[in-house]
Amino acid sequence: MVVAGQLAGMAERVLGSALPIGIRAWDGSVAGPQDGTVLVIRSRDALRRLVWSPNELGLARAYVSGELDVGCGWGSMIIHAAKHYGVHA
Repeated sequence: MVVAGQLAGMAERVLGSALPIGIRAWDGSVAGPQDGTVLVIRSRDALRRLVWSPNELGLARAYVSGELDVGCGWGSMIIHAAKHYGVHA
């Protein structure tokens, strides 16, 4: 089984429901919905950071090192505005 599928399976067992976000892993595998929020895990190191420090510290270390693709949503808003309202950005 590929990495994203394994991670999604573990997350769904913990949550007790279907995964609400997509996962894309360093091996190119994907799982869960890909048309909304997608967690991109770029390396094994990022996963290790998140597992060993499952809090803001692990997330921050993975983000700062470039191992994890986190955004605020402004890019999606601009893309939506450009497609539907003719905005140039």
